[in-house]
Amino acid sequence: MTDPERDRIMAEAKADADFQNWKTGVDDHIKEMKAVKLWGIRGLIAFAGYLATQLWTFISSGGVIK
Repeated sequence: MTDPERDRIMAEAKADADFQNWKTGVDDHIKEMKAVKLWGIRGLIAFAGYLATQLWTFISSGGVIK
């Protein structure tokens, strides 16, 4: 094996490893974004439920602002 062949093989291996690392990083970020979106939606649903119970309490107590 000559030096140019060795350099070419090393360059191809490095390029493939760089691509795999990039792809893994992108996949990880996508998973994180999906998790953040899911927890954000859950938080909004919980907040809407809280507001609904507060409104129900207000209406059932007569609906008069003190």
